[in-house]
Amino acid sequence: DSTLSIEEAIAVANTKAHNTYTSDKYYITATVKNVYNDQYGNMYIVDAEGNEFTVYGTYSEDGSTRYDAMASKPIAGDAITVYGVLGTYNDAAQMKNAWIVEFTHEHKYADATCTLPATCGCGATDGEANGHNYEDYTCTVCGNRDPEAPSTGDEPVQLAKFEFGANGSAAHVDGNDYGASKTYTEGNYTLALTGMSKVYGPAYDAKGNSCIKLGTSSKTGAFSFTVADDVDYVIIKVAKYKANTTNISVNGTAYTITGASNDGVYDEITVDTSANKTVTFETASGGVRCMIDSIAFFG
Repeated sequence: DSTLSIEEAIAVANTKAHNTYTSDKYYITATVKNVYNDQYGNMYIVDAEGNEFTVYGTYSEDGSTRYDAMASKPIAGDAITVYGVLGTYNDAAQMKNAWIVEFTHEHKYADATCTLPATCGCGATDGEANGHNYEDYTCTVCGNRDPEAPSTGDEPVQLAKFEFGANGSAAHVDGNDYGASKTYTEGNYTLALTGMSKVYGPAYDAKGNSCIKLGTSSKTGAFSFTVADDVDYVIIKVAKYKANTTNISVNGTAYTITGASNDGVYDEITVDTSANKTVTFETASGGVRCMIDSIAFFG
């Protein structure tokens, strides 16, 4: 039950052979560098001198609740004290199945958007969304069309909607890695996903809706596609993986997803393709995952 610095913890861990651990447990107080698996709570912690240490698996203070089921959990930047056994795995020092004795979280809010309030990486929100600023029936901030705009008789129509297989039973399924490219065809239109990285299917959300899944517990997910000249905008329906915090980027614009695949609820992201015909979609970092229900072309 001794309290160790990270340097001391590494020294103790390195006395053990591969995949063996101390019988004694130790405390370490440090800062969370990042959580690279948001199901098991695997994380890197770091001290003021930059020394880094792996915590493989984390639980609540009494060891009864795994990281993903904790009501409140530490994220990057939080001060944390963990308690567990020390050892090595493939010559890497680590603490295994640690209990999170305490942590101090300071909210760091991203700016509010038209549709989302200021949001912290832990999911907490502050205030309200900014709302749209419509001029000539178009939002000057995000480009959203005013739903109260009068009809011109020449409104965009859906040209094609790409869904990723038939719906299945109500169970989360991640699918298999699709490789570097995959093509879907609907009528006269083609969705050719290229530059794919960690894209999986056929996948299903918890309600059985067919999807593709992006990202792993440690790797980013990404793809690109190019639309035809008559496609003026694209709508991508995307949910955060299970109930985990998900940040993505579409053509360089960052989004925090609120809908969750646990609930079969998806955010709709509208991408203007009237000038730029290429769409690049990627998860923000390793450990961030999402599920995409459909991609629709409008013109």
